Amino acid sequence: MGDLRFDAQGFLADPESWTEDLGKAIAHDMHLPELSAEAWGLVHAARAEWRQSGQAPNIRRLSAVSKLDVKDIYRLFPHAPGKTVARVAGIPKPVGCI
Repeated sequence: MGDLRFDAQGFLADPESWTEDLGKAIAHDMHLPELSAEAWGLVHAARAEWRQSGQAPNIRRLSAVSKLDVKDIYRLFPHAPGKTVARVAGIPKPVGCI
């Protein structure tokens, strides 16, 4: 992915360098299927929350800001949804995620 830098866990070092095309490439590299409009809404909600609060939202906060039930978030991102959404969104790992 060009000259972009990522940390050891695969999170974008500079969240301001994120674009939706980069998010698509990250999702592809993570072997995620093509993301639905609902999934992209969650990604953009995570970025908006990060911009507002300065922290990546955990799964409960994602649910609150996106108006999606936790079970719906898991349907969209079945494996470690908080971390997965953060990686695709180009924001840091949420606090409390293992």
